[in-house]
Amino acid sequence: MKRNLLVIGLLAAAVCGSASAQSKISGAGRLMLDEYRAQTSARKAPAKDIIKTMIVTLNEGATSESLQELGAEIYSDFGDILIVGFPLDRAEELAALDEVKAVEFGNKNRVYMDVARETTGVNTIHDGTAEGLNGVSYTGKGVIAGLFDSGLDPNHAAFRNADGSSRVDAIYVTRDGKKDESYTTPDQVSAFDTEDNTATHGTHVLGIIAGSRGVEGSFTQQGKNGVQTGEIPYYGVAPDADIIVGCGDFYDEEILRGVDLVVKRAKELGKPAVVNMSLGSNVGPHDPNSATSKTLDKLAEDAIICIAAGNEGDHNIAVQKNFTGRSTTLNTFISPVSNPNAALLYNTEFWASDEEPFELDLVIYNKGTSKILNSYTIKNLSGRSFTWNSSNCDGLKNYFATGAQVYVTSNVDSNTGRYYVRMQNNLQATTSSVLFGINIRGTNGKSVNGYVSALGLGYYSQDYAQFTNEGVSGYAVGTPDGSINEMATGKRVVSVGAYVSRNTSISFIGNGSYSGNGTRNDIASFSSYGNTSDGRSLPLICAPGAQIVSAISRYSTEYADAINSKALPALSESFSRTNPYYPMQGTSMACPFVAGTIALWLEANPHMTSDECIDIIVRTAKSDNYTSTSDPLIKRRWGNGKIDPVEGLKEAIRLNSIEGVSADLTDRNLFITPLGNGSFEVCYPGAGEIAVDLFNLQGAKVLSTGANGDTVTFDASSKSEGIYVVAVTTPAGTVSRKLAIR
Repeated sequence: MKRNLLVIGLLAAAVCGSASAQSKISGAGRLMLDEYRAQTSARKAPAKDIIKTMIVTLNEGATSESLQELGAEIYSDFGDILIVGFPLDRAEELAALDEVKAVEFGNKNRVYMDVARETTGVNTIHDGTAEGLNGVSYTGKGVIAGLFDSGLDPNHAAFRNADGSSRVDAIYVTRDGKKDESYTTPDQVSAFDTEDNTATHGTHVLGIIAGSRGVEGSFTQQGKNGVQTGEIPYYGVAPDADIIVGCGDFYDEEILRGVDLVVKRAKELGKPAVVNMSLGSNVGPHDPNSATSKTLDKLAEDAIICIAAGNEGDHNIAVQKNFTGRSTTLNTFISPVSNPNAALLYNTEFWASDEEPFELDLVIYNKGTSKILNSYTIKNLSGRSFTWNSSNCDGLKNYFATGAQVYVTSNVDSNTGRYYVRMQNNLQATTSSVLFGINIRGTNGKSVNGYVSALGLGYYSQDYAQFTNEGVSGYAVGTPDGSINEMATGKRVVSVGAYVSRNTSISFIGNGSYSGNGTRNDIASFSSYGNTSDGRSLPLICAPGAQIVSAISRYSTEYADAINSKALPALSESFSRTNPYYPMQGTSMACPFVAGTIALWLEANPHMTSDECIDIIVRTAKSDNYTSTSDPLIKRRWGNGKIDPVEGLKEAIRLNSIEGVSADLTDRNLFITPLGNGSFEVCYPGAGEIAVDLFNLQGAKVLSTGANGDTVTFDASSKSEGIYVVAVTTPAGTVSRKLAIR
């Protein structure tokens, strides 16, 4: 008996509106609009004015006036890019305006610390012992730590001060087609529970960025036996930063609205901000000229934006072909990774290198007979859509579960100027010998990139989707090279991969444990990577992202045992509520580690820009035996290497200088680093020249040295053990600090 698909397929729809308006609507938007109309038609019900949030790109010199006259509500205004609310069924009216260049909606994203802090030196920045800080600490004071995520529990003990007051300044909830929900007073924040009681991802991420120190409770910890009581060691990288929370629906347009609200609030408060986005999608142009990338780059003018690289670094979800000579075809199958008969609902896109369309054949292939059973050629649909299903394809009718369909649109994207084909496929093979494939015919000198992403694993899809050759000659295997998060491809955002900082088991307070895997200090197998359309290799940097313990939402432990409330490595009952902690892994965890690190840098240099921050990350990145591998592919996965919080802090201070001398000549900016064997490095970032004098406690000068620049080393190995005073002089004055020589 034939099995039914988990999800009823999309119905074919009559396409309305002008060809010009259709061509301006994104592929995801086109398919969403047609699905809505098909469902309305099937119910024989009139269309309703369902408000949909849309990203609108304006033509040069155009304004929002005509959109407002049409009835669009402007949620966010970035000049030539607007985020608006408008009736879904009237999307083509909006697209038909002369002022409008493109309309995008419907692309949905998904969510992608004790040892980590110790591994990177963050602990020593907090306590002032990092490489010569000698008691001067940085904890993110005066900096906004923001994010957009899901499953937020903003009243967790990890986001409170010692007196119980909240460190959360504001909460914004953005829902599709609805006005923003804003919670900006202490009473409003304290009354907020969560926007999604089934999730906890955002709480965990926020805890890594800015979880509070000093939370009392019970915990287990690596290197210690049994359950401990006292201050829970799983706090964040910037534990004194102020917090602004964004959450809600995960469409591109809702995410951008939420991040915009976080950034605007930080500007109102007059504080520097870093915003974390541990979310994304694998499909898309991977192009800095897309509306989403351009909007994020605009937001990066006022805040530093950190985006997770993705967790598909061990899945063959990308395919790429340069058409040269006689090799002008790309053939591949899209199949489940583990179970050939698993139900799959997935998005896939193929992007040309320019506006020239390629021909793409939809293929039903029989491995047993080595023959194509059915095929259909997709040429440029100019924004229209086509449905291949059991009514027009015998292969889908005979060899796939009821409801099987391939839903396609194609067009030249207005923002990137590149031709694409987008599909949403709902397929479940009833035999492992029959496959769904793609055959593309291109032009010599051109190229095509393909991406595939299964939707809703566990509910919609039973497996991951991948590109594969299934052992058939002439068909291409996919690759993880290209799995980089689509949202991370802007030029001014910080993309973050993950490495393994912990691979040992973490015991729970009750029974059981959470087991780690991977090689400590090596790249995490799941960490995504790939090139952008303009040739940049991402991620930018890597950070700890495996088995990171952080705060989780109390509501998720109470909802259908999403996380067993007894299987926890830490638990606090502070402030008359349950405050659980739990380990997770992913670039979702590595990204907030970098965001928290940047918050420390912003405390030292509140004027640091996104471009300056990226430059610091690149110049101070750590290299070791793992990052310096001779394997070029693995080396690319590392980006520029491992984040170095301490060296980056020095560079941030150097940037905060005037005419070669630090603007603030304070003890805070003085670094004295033991080099071993009685030698020390003295650094006053930003100084044009530096002089160092060493005095004993009787006031006698026992050593003197100096150099041009802001760094000098001296050898005190001949001096007796004891306490001395180091006086550091620059053109701006003198600061001093005690120094122990042992």
